[in-house]
Amino acid sequence: MTLARHARPHPARSPSLVVLALLMLVAAQAQAQDSRLPDSRYPAMSCSKPVKPFTPLDINSAAAAAQYKLVVERYNQQAQAYTACVNAYLDVAMADVQRIQQQMDAAVAAANAP
Repeated sequence: MTLARHARPHPARSPSLVVLALLMLVAAQAQAQDSRLPDSRYPAMSCSKPVKPFTPLDINSAAAAAQYKLVVERYNQQAQAYTACVNAYLDVAMADVQRIQQQMDAAVAAANAP
């Protein structure tokens, strides 16, 4: 006895979804190939965000208060260092963007020159 398969395509394998997936793959590969950046991505920020200390429910002694104050001061120092790191990363990124924009402007000017 032979069983006939249904002619209806599986929803995950419908022709339109397959074509769409292929188009998305080709577009992603084309974009990656056209980029001048390594791996088609700008380098990631390497700054480490500090973890905010928890607030104790109850500070019963001067020693506990002093310990919490030290934890908060250490966090504040780490937060300042993190902010400085992020700002330095953004400054370099903006300078890179400006250099790229200048190169684009020069290429357009050269292309439009008589």
